[in-house]
Amino acid sequence: MKKHILVLFLFSAISVISIAQPFEGVMDFNKISAVDTIKYRYYVKGNNVRIEEMNKKGVIAGIMLVDLVKGNILALSPDRKMYMEVPALSKPIITGKVEVNKTSGTKIINGYTCKLWRMRNKAENTEVSYWVAEDKFDFFNGLLKVLNRKDKLSVYFMQAPTVVGAMALEATERNLLRDFKNAIVTTKIEKKVLDASLFSIPAEYKKYDK
Repeated sequence: MKKHILVLFLFSAISVISIAQPFEGVMDFNKISAVDTIKYRYYVKGNNVRIEEMNKKGVIAGIMLVDLVKGNILALSPDRKMYMEVPALSKPIITGKVEVNKTSGTKIINGYTCKLWRMRNKAENTEVSYWVAEDKFDFFNGLLKVLNRKDKLSVYFMQAPTVVGAMALEATERNLLRDFKNAIVTTKIEKKVLDASLFSIPAEYKKYDK
């Protein structure tokens, strides 16, 4: 009886630890504009993120290695077998106020129940709709801070009250007349254990010096 209780306790403890672990695995995204679509793949392991950009033929055109603890970015060129440190960018400036509306709308994306958040800024004639999954995507807010991108899809999400583990699986930017500008769409999410070598500079790569 005692052995049975011990087994149940250990199983429960392992299940709790498993549930508490942050996301590790691979994500595929499409960044869509009025004239083009760019495909990206994210590899996430702990505080490290590898971002691959694909060309039209599906071949890796560029890689970024992001360290969320150190806050630095390395850009790698698979074609030239070179890498360089990406300098920090100035913080994006927002004109006016971003209004945040966390609605009751929901939909399923890649198996995740996502909630609809709407961000509107009248001064910038912009509205962004986010479909947000609240899970263990602990890396996401840190990644946005390190990348420090100036596009509205990234900037406006950072204006919402922080929800630990939340991530936008879809986001669409429009003007206030509802004209489409651009969007991000998650096409695949796969949880899997990743090799740490994915987040290191290959030995044959040389540092680019201007």
